[in-house]
Amino acid sequence: MPGPTAIHDLPPLTWLGVKAYVSEIRTSWSHRLPEYEYAYVDGEAHDNTGRKSLKVSATLHFLNTIEAGLYPGKWSSFRALLLSTQSGTLVHPDVGKFHARVSDGEYTISGRSPAGVSVNVTWTESIRNANSPTKIVTSTADAAASAAALDSAMATLGIDYPDGMGSSTFAGLVGDILAFGSIYSAEVKSLINTTIGFVDSVYTQMQIAAASVAFASAAVRDAIAAPPFRWVLEFHCDALRVALGEHLDALLEGAQPTKTFTTKSTTTLAALSLSLNADIGGLVQLNPGLVGSPSVPKGTLVTYFA
Repeated sequence: MPGPTAIHDLPPLTWLGVKAYVSEIRTSWSHRLPEYEYAYVDGEAHDNTGRKSLKVSATLHFLNTIEAGLYPGKWSSFRALLLSTQSGTLVHPDVGKFHARVSDGEYTISGRSPAGVSVNVTWTESIRNANSPTKIVTSTADAAASAAALDSAMATLGIDYPDGMGSSTFAGLVGDILAFGSIYSAEVKSLINTTIGFVDSVYTQMQIAAASVAFASAAVRDAIAAPPFRWVLEFHCDALRVALGEHLDALLEGAQPTKTFTTKSTTTLAALSLSLNADIGGLVQLNPGLVGSPSVPKGTLVTYFA
């Protein structure tokens, strides 16, 4: 699980590729929810028509006590980026990369801060066009962390793993998935979907246990349905499901079509590269088990990029 320095371990904020020292980042968003009213019915219905732009406000420090030359040197260059009207990539330490514009900025020159200036800046997410909205994704590290936390919560609550799991832990399953790297294949797709199914099974198991004591005494109900680790378990079930789904989407987006070929006789990777018109680097990437042998035996199933 993440340690006590998780916030300090986050990557830096950068604007147009330039890093800034930041003490605080405030992030907000809202959703467009048109209201529908019905006569004689209390409350309103809402239609979710999309998310509004992310708003990111940060306090940036250009103080020579942090690093020599930040003020006025590096501040002058960064100020030019903030004052320009261009849009570009903002790297948010927690959300990730997205296209944005500077909407507001403010700083004060004061004798109380002789080492430089601290600047308050607000960015607004700005999509390039309707066909390329911001895609906020989780990292593979999120999947690994959620899997480890889910294992811990299950151990605390005494919940058994679903039948049929090929690994004794969710951390093990996620490790198997990440071992495929960034290459999409039917095998990794199946493993991801199967793991999501196991996650859903654990979540359902917790819901059934809680529902079974809905009418029991308060002591029994609280012990099963309301322990703090129940919410930890359910949170990380949701987080792991999302992380794995987005990992699969990322693999699909960058996927190259592949074909397979079964060797008719003993051959070599170099000969296969020529006969299949396939880059040998791609053959090694898709068939790592063939690298350690001088030849490829007859009847070997070889995968290559189409």
